[in-house]
Order: sequence, then structure tokens, then C-alpha cells
Amino acid sequence: MVTEQVRDHRYIANDKVRGDMYYTYTSPTHWGSDGLCEIKVEYWDDNKPVASLSYSAGGWNKGFSHVEIADAMAEAFGLAKSRLQVLTHSCVIEK
Repeated sequence: MVTEQVRDHRYIANDKVRGDMYYTYTSPTHWGSDGLCEIKVEYWDDNKPVASLSYSAGGWNKGFSHVEIADAMAEAFGLAKSRLQVLTHSCVIEK
């Protein structure tokens, strides 16, 4: 039910990676513009990229049960957790 959407806004400037990437977790159960949750990875300085997690304050769509809503949220945060664990090898994870 949950999908991961990747938006890559990185570019090369002076032989260095700049910009950011977004991993957004969406579901038909929710209407938040930034999905249920989102990981942003920023490439702006000479250090390791910085990853941070945010979550939507948006609500859910009608026609879904509370169990379906809870399942979608659990799945989205589980996928985000897995992505953050992968990113720990190449990024600083914001605390």
C-alpha cells in the first residue's frame, strides 16, 4: 500500500555534489503533501551529507478503516527506518 518516491535534486558544482534528495513515503490512505513521512538528504558542504526524517501533519482520506490507516503508518515508518539504516553508511543522520 505504501510507496517510496525518490526526488533527486543533486548536481555537480566545482567537482562536488550539491543539492538534496527526498525519499517520500505515500499511501492512498493519507493526503499529506509530503506523504506519511519523508527523509531529506542534503549535500551542501564538504562534509558527509546530512539526512533527516520528518512526518506529515496531514490527515487521512475517507473510506479507510483505522486499522488500514495504522497499517499504512507502520509500513511507511518501517520503510523509512530501513532507508535510514542504509543511509547511515554514507550520511550523518540528524539527531
